[in-house]
Amino acid sequence: MRTLILGLALLLFSGSPGAGEEGAPAAATEVAPAAAPQAVQWFYPRRGRKLKDGRTEVILTGRTLPDTPVVPKAEGLATMSADGQIHVLKAKSSIISKTVRADSQGYFTIRLALPAGNAQIPLEMKTGGGDTTFQLNLNVQEKKLELNNAGELKADRGYRHGHSLWFGVGVTEMRYSEDSNDVDTHLTFTSVKGPAYYFEGKYALTDQWRLVGAINNSTGDAKSSTSVTVNGSGYNWNIYSLEGLYLPNRWRFEWLGRGATTGVRFGVQEHAMPYLNKVTTDLVSIKNYPVAMATLGPEVDMRVTHTTNLEIFMRYQYPLMASGTFKISPGFTFDGSIGATTMITSEWSAGLFWYGQLQHYTYRFSQGGTTSTGRQQIFFSSLNARIGYVFP
Repeated sequence: MRTLILGLALLLFSGSPGAGEEGAPAAATEVAPAAAPQAVQWFYPRRGRKLKDGRTEVILTGRTLPDTPVVPKAEGLATMSADGQIHVLKAKSSIISKTVRADSQGYFTIRLALPAGNAQIPLEMKTGGGDTTFQLNLNVQEKKLELNNAGELKADRGYRHGHSLWFGVGVTEMRYSEDSNDVDTHLTFTSVKGPAYYFEGKYALTDQWRLVGAINNSTGDAKSSTSVTVNGSGYNWNIYSLEGLYLPNRWRFEWLGRGATTGVRFGVQEHAMPYLNKVTTDLVSIKNYPVAMATLGPEVDMRVTHTTNLEIFMRYQYPLMASGTFKISPGFTFDGSIGATTMITSEWSAGLFWYGQLQHYTYRFSQGGTTSTGRQQIFFSSLNARIGYVFP
């Protein structure tokens, strides 16, 4: 598992540019604010959901002066199919974004529902200096999406689903409870300790598939009770994960006017889990034993602003195998995370994340001809700040 995660990191450093912008060049620079309302900087168009009537959601993004309305100006959109047939689509069914206004940084997004073929999109910009009307030409094909009559296109750096590397540091709160027939006592303690570290790498296989490898390190202190002394109380709980992340276009949606994507995470984890190991009748030590788990759960990624994203996921964990001496039975076990990231530059981002882990199970420990059983419940939550690099 650890070797696979290291391999993913090497792949990120040697990988090609990320998928996500159709027809985007290998590298792109940050777009400067436009000097005049007419001088809109358009980005490469993106393909969204496949709609039920056979049309495709086409996402147009650009940048102009802040707070500028950009309004599709037509009662119908003229389209031409591959056989030369001309159709006029009703604006009500073709323009998903009814009201578009550039944000405080000048970014705006227009969403259209178009069939395969060529389409003409008339737009109007309303500014203090008057109204400006112009037209965009789109060519929508199954494997190609072209925007013409829009000047030099650039990659939209706000749309960031390429390769990335992340590093985080923070603190962990650990709540530990264990009943062991071997120690014959109930031990409960809570600790807050740091630093806790987090490493993550994402590799974009396609526009909809990601490979995600992560290392999550949490620290804690086991406290002695009135009847049991804990020897060497400090410990680390390391989690190594390797997962696939599927973000299909058809699961994209809008919520409160913001674009969002729903996906599924699935894969495997290896936990170096803390366990109370009996030394004498009233003395125990903390040892770590490896446990492999399968993971499955949903993820939601939402763009809050053009440069700020919200990420939420939750995973159910099912134990697959443990070491030869330490075995656990399936129980109520899951983890989850919520966090937000914001762009600092065109490649660098910063974020703040909360991560929580709950494990409740029974275990069986065998060593030297003796066997002990017990029940363990662990909840830890960590808050960490992260810095990330998205490869251009």
